[in-house]
Amino acid sequence: MSDQNQYERNMRAAERAHDLANDLGMRMNEASARDAQEAIKIALLINGGAAVAILAFIAGIVGRTNISLSDLRSVAHSLFWFAGGIVLAGITAACAYVANSLYSANQFEQDRIWEHPYLRHNERSRRAFRWARFFNWLGFILAWISLALFIGGVFATAHALSVLK
Repeated sequence: MSDQNQYERNMRAAERAHDLANDLGMRMNEASARDAQEAIKIALLINGGAAVAILAFIAGIVGRTNISLSDLRSVAHSLFWFAGGIVLAGITAACAYVANSLYSANQFEQDRIWEHPYLRHNERSRRAFRWARFFNWLGFILAWISLALFIGGVFATAHALSVLK
């Protein structure tokens, strides 16, 4: 086999590796974005649903009983827990977007080379990966805190209802 044939085979192998890396980057970005969106929706729904339920409960109690709105102040304060969970879920969404963009940038910033393994990390790709990992973990932690705020809101509501006159 001549050097020219070997060179052409190597070029085709490198092009396939580059295409596979691009495809992998796109698929990873799509999958992580989809999964992050679903997790964020769950956090938004449980905290938002709980807040709406508390507001409906307060409206129902005030309209039908002789309990005043000031007596329900401690129940209303539990809304802060749920509102905090909603805010953190929104921040988690932003973190997921940034992390996914940076993971994708990591794939696309790698140097495409013509020798095996055909891709090489450089300072830009490493930096993108480090920041992506940071935002990924930040979003993960904030999502769990959002769920913890939901649980805190449930306990705060239960306590407030137990002391109603």
